[in-house]
Amino acid sequence: MKALLVQCLEIKNNMNPFKNHRGVGDTVEAMTSATGIKGIVEAGAKAFNKPCGCEGRRKTLNDLFPYGKREKK
Repeated sequence: MKALLVQCLEIKNNMNPFKNHRGVGDTVEAMTSATGIKGIVEAGAKAFNKPCGCEGRRKTLNDLFPYGKREKK
């Protein structure tokens, strides 16, 4: 019975789409990609020949709102 419970928990953890997210920035990126917003923004940035700033925004949000324990500086 214990082995079955452990196996179920491992399956559940592997199905978690937010497992590798370091912070809010990663989650926002996943949501905008899933909804198609990211593609629209990237197309607009390409049309106007300007960077969209997505990577910098993701990093800033991850630094401001990390998941888990914060590292002491």
